Amino acid sequence: EAIGAIAQAVGRPERAGPVVAAMQGELERTAGLYRTVPPERRPRVYVEIWHDPITTVGGGSFIDEVIDRAGGFNVAHNLPQPFPRVSPEQVIQWDPDVIVITYMNRAPADTSELAGRIGWDGISAVRKGRIVRDIPNDLLLRPGPRLVDGVRILAQRLYGHRPTGGLNDPKENDLHAKDE
Repeated sequence: EAIGAIAQAVGRPERAGPVVAAMQGELERTAGLYRTVPPERRPRVYVEIWHDPITTVGGGSFIDEVIDRAGGFNVAHNLPQPFPRVSPEQVIQWDPDVIVITYMNRAPADTSELAGRIGWDGISAVRKGRIVRDIPNDLLLRPGPRLVDGVRILAQRLYGHRPTGGLNDPKENDLHAKDE
């Protein structure tokens, strides 16, 4: 919807359709890679978008859908608020397999900082070093065309391989091509 509104505002409404179609196609391709993974085998993912107070992404957020399309399960999915504050104890109770740290205006916490939080050294993701902090925040926190790249990179981090094709693959489409 936002892409359509922006295209309309800049006087190029015909450009929105191809961009949206390319995004939807890539999202569907990536989600299709993991659709057959049973829910109980999907990595349980905790995303921290802020550290004080600890803030995550609930079932009402677009990032919840990002996690799902990347083949993961958001441990905070059942929370109705899009960006709820949670206690450290709640994260310990969830015991995620993967922790994704992405802050808008601060360098993400490192593994030692998370392990230093009381009780967090027992969390599976911390014990196994499955802390993702290298995905640029604008790929996960901004619902624009590059969000598709964020889904693909997150899928790679969750499953250890890179889905092929996509918006940055010039053979797939010319979404990133400049106007002539």
